[in-house]
Amino acid sequence: MPAIPSTAPADPPSNLGSWLRSLILLLQEHGHSRESLLNIIGMDEATLAKPLNRVPVSVSDILWEMAYKAEGELVAIKVASHTRLADFQSIGAAISSAANIEQAMQQMQRYPALVADILPLSIEESDDALTLNFEYDSALPLSPFRLEAAALVAVRMVSELLPSPLRLERVLLSRPKPKDDTPWQRAFNAPVHWDHPTIAVVISKAEAQRELLTSNAEVTSSYQMVMDGYLHQHQKNNPLAEIQRVIAAQLQNEELSLDQVAARLNLSRRQLQRTLQEAGTNFRDLHKSCRMRLAEQLLQAGKSVKEVAYSIGYTDVSVFHRAFKKWRGETPSEFQKQHGPGTKGQ
Repeated sequence: MPAIPSTAPADPPSNLGSWLRSLILLLQEHGHSRESLLNIIGMDEATLAKPLNRVPVSVSDILWEMAYKAEGELVAIKVASHTRLADFQSIGAAISSAANIEQAMQQMQRYPALVADILPLSIEESDDALTLNFEYDSALPLSPFRLEAAALVAVRMVSELLPSPLRLERVLLSRPKPKDDTPWQRAFNAPVHWDHPTIAVVISKAEAQRELLTSNAEVTSSYQMVMDGYLHQHQKNNPLAEIQRVIAAQLQNEELSLDQVAARLNLSRRQLQRTLQEAGTNFRDLHKSCRMRLAEQLLQAGKSVKEVAYSIGYTDVSVFHRAFKKWRGETPSEFQKQHGPGTKGQ
């Protein structure tokens, strides 16, 4: 059984280096040399290849922006095409050894923080279907595209472990529908619906019971112990990550309070205040940062200013307008003109 990897304390949100490898492969197709890309992000080959290596999200941001400029709205499909199950090492092994598709989904839900601090996942169950939700997080530039890539990778992971293609009921994406959505229909091998509040993959309960070719209960148990240990260590080293996830999931609640967040985290008010103070912030500033960063992402995705305001808990659009201008130094409309769909980051 593999050893639990150790990590140095890390304050900023981070994600697996696996995403960097996929982005680098894509950018190489556009004429960038591997050496120049590693220089841009300040890494070497040995660090990039290190098992379960984590890098600050801000480093990934650089390559995501470059990839978006190169590919535009197809960037998620292109990045996912360069990502393999093996890239996720122990996490991939824990998923591939699951008994069936439903258990594989549960493993994904269990360990999203090990893939990225800002990748909240949840499973919603109805009478006849399971829905894997990829929820917006406020610290993630180009969030719709990155979450689309995560959803595509999740689908491809499971598909590779089945004797025949995975049959999804539908896929829900958060952006406005492009003129031609055929590439997404093909990539997911399923009907795609647009303008949804979250990104989600819907699968029937019958399909979710299909057994995986690599199913192995003993391996699942072993790797789950490893991943649980690593998750505990990672959360200990990144106290703000879980707080940010809870806030991001409740941004439509205009009255969200410190006490409510503390209750969701099973902490006392004093414990949460102390954690925030030790991280050099407070609840008011962290909440504001989450709201404004999510607003940026929704504007980038093409949502109207009114939709964005309501999505992050503002009932008065003019109040949101003033808050955003104070945050960014420009109005929501000005920001969207520079960074919205079709600008490719220009």
